[in-house]
Amino acid sequence: MTTENLSHNAKFGIAVTGNAAAATTQLIFVSDSVAKQAKIIERDGMRGTRSHISTDSRFGVYSVGGTVVLNPTPEELAILFPLILGTAANGTSFVLAETVPEFMTQHDRVAKVFAGNYMKVGRATFSGSPGQPMGLALDLVGKTWTEANSGSFPALTPSVSTMYMFQDCVLSLGGVNTCEIDNFELVIDNGLITDRFHNSQTLTD
Repeated sequence: MTTENLSHNAKFGIAVTGNAAAATTQLIFVSDSVAKQAKIIERDGMRGTRSHISTDSRFGVYSVGGTVVLNPTPEELAILFPLILGTAANGTSFVLAETVPEFMTQHDRVAKVFAGNYMKVGRATFSGSPGQPMGLALDLVGKTWTEANSGSFPALTPSVSTMYMFQDCVLSLGGVNTCEIDNFELVIDNGLITDRFHNSQTLTD
């Protein structure tokens, strides 16, 4: 008897090393669209027929990327902020670095377990509205994508602390005035270049 492929069985994890063997931290997530997208290249020349020949084609470049949506906890943000901004915490502050670090993601989709290698955060979008948990959408870009057997996701325990809620938000202008807001969206865009496939089927930069 096989295991049913249900959405609640899925898992998502990360490792701070770009091509780690397995995730070291499991994160609770809302949705995950990270995947490999490949192009099949076929010759356009005339061969005397309208029929296509499947063997007369090759895989072109392929990209790895997608969006992971979470409702993060303070512990999870302590892990994610260095990946988004580039540096470890200095007390409770994170300094913006010139280089965005690479890390590895692991996606347990029950039937198979996939890994995104040399991933980076292209964009991080924080959002909130009254009565709702704070949302974080991570737009991820990677270089390579590997597949492993079902059940190979490591035994990890996700954070059991509570997520941030909208009412936790405090907005100050000039460090003095506290303002009331009814919603917010904060975007950190790292401006990644994602079209360099120099002599390579996968991203080179």
